[in-house]
Amino acid sequence: MRVRNERIDILRVVSAFFIVVIHVVSASVTYNDTAVAQSTVQRLNVVHNLSSWAVPVFFMITGFCVLGDDRECTWQWAFRHIGKFIGILFTVGWFYALLEYVYMERKLTLGAAGLSLVDVLNGNTWTHMWYIYFIIGIYLVLPVVKSHVVQDQKNVYYLLGILFLSTILIPIINNRMGMSVDIHMPLSGYLFYVIAGSAIARCSFADMKYVNMALGAANVVMIAYFWNYGKDEIYSYTSLPVCIMALGIFILVTKNHAELHTGRKWEGISGCTLGIYLIHPFFLNLMIKLLHIYPLHGTGWITIPAACIVLYFVSCVTVYVLRKIPIVNRLF
Repeated sequence: MRVRNERIDILRVVSAFFIVVIHVVSASVTYNDTAVAQSTVQRLNVVHNLSSWAVPVFFMITGFCVLGDDRECTWQWAFRHIGKFIGILFTVGWFYALLEYVYMERKLTLGAAGLSLVDVLNGNTWTHMWYIYFIIGIYLVLPVVKSHVVQDQKNVYYLLGILFLSTILIPIINNRMGMSVDIHMPLSGYLFYVIAGSAIARCSFADMKYVNMALGAANVVMIAYFWNYGKDEIYSYTSLPVCIMALGIFILVTKNHAELHTGRKWEGISGCTLGIYLIHPFFLNLMIKLLHIYPLHGTGWITIPAACIVLYFVSCVTVYVLRKIPIVNRLF
C-alpha cells in the first residue's frame, strides 16, 4: 500500500488557494462597477504574477504522483480518469455554459441547453475549465510517457530539455530578438511541468541545506522581479519567471527533510481541491454579478484577501457536502 505524501497534500491545498487569489484579483479589475485606477491594476497584476506558480504546481503534482514511481500506468487506468474529466466537462462545464445563456436571455430554454452542449465541445465554457481540456490531453499520453520515457532517467532529462527549449526558452529568444522561431509541440508547456514533477520525484539531494539556500534565493529574486516588472503585464504560466518560481517552491516542499505532522484536516482539504477549483468561480460570479459585492470596495488590502478566504472556505464546504452524494461524488 502506498504511503500518502503529506507534502503533496500541502501543495494541493496551498496551490488551490492561490488559484482562487488569481481569479479574485482578475475579476476585481474586469467586473468592478467603476473604473479601476491604473495604480491599483498594477498592484493586482503583481499579486496575480506572484500567485501564478500555483497552476504549474498542479501539473507537477500529476507527474510526481503518476510518473514518479515504478507502478504501471495502464491505458485502462488512464481512460478511467479521462472518463471522469469528460464527465466533469459535460456536467460542470455544461452548467457554466448554460448559465451564460440564462444570464444573457434571462430565461432557461431547451435550445440554450442544446447550444451549451455544443459550446462544451467547442471549448466555449467558463475560462477556468481550460485545465480540464488540457489534463485530458495529458492523461492520453501518460501511459506512453511512463512506459517509453520515464523508466530511463536519461530519457526524462532529454525530453525535459526539448520541452524547456520549445516552450520556455524559444519564446524568450523570440521576444527579446524580434524573431519568430516556432518549435511547437502539442501540450508542450504543461507536459514539461508533468515531466518535471516525475524527475523531481525520482531524484534525491544528499544535502538539502545548499539546495534550500539556492532555491530560496531564486524565489526571492523572482519576487523582486515581479515586484519591479510584473506591474504592466500578466506573465503566462509557461514564462521563465513563473517556471523558476514553481520549480523552486515544488522542490522546497517535496524534497525538504524537515518533519511534518499535518493531520487529517490537510488530507481532507487536499481531496477537495479539484472540486474547489471547479466551483469557486461560481461563487465568485454569484458574489459579483448577483449580489453586487465587489472585492475592491472598501480597503482593497483587506477586502480582497477576505474575499479569497471566504470563497475558498465556502467552496471547500460545498465540495465536502457534494462528495457525500452518490454519483455526484465521482466528479469531485
